Amino acid sequence: MNAAFDDDVAGAETPPEPDGSCQEGNMLDEYFPQPNVAAGRLNCRIHTNSDTGAEYRIMEWTNNDLLVIGYISNLSEAHSWDELMTFWRAEAGPFPPD
Repeated sequence: MNAAFDDDVAGAETPPEPDGSCQEGNMLDEYFPQPNVAAGRLNCRIHTNSDTGAEYRIMEWTNNDLLVIGYISNLSEAHSWDELMTFWRAEAGPFPPD
């Protein structure tokens, strides 16, 4: 899981960085659904299709407890980073329900 995540980060067109942000499409960080307990890693990046020129917003995350990697890819014109983050938090499962 972590090796695949690291490979994806290393090969990203817009390299995610620890001080980046999802809004800029260049974030790499751990996420914390509960204070002081890292649940996994998250990166946000942008990919441009070399054939069509279409731009995609990508979010990729790991879950340390489940040992899984998750991935969302969406056309940039279809959903904003805020919409993807909301989906990720509420529907993709990294955060416990309220």
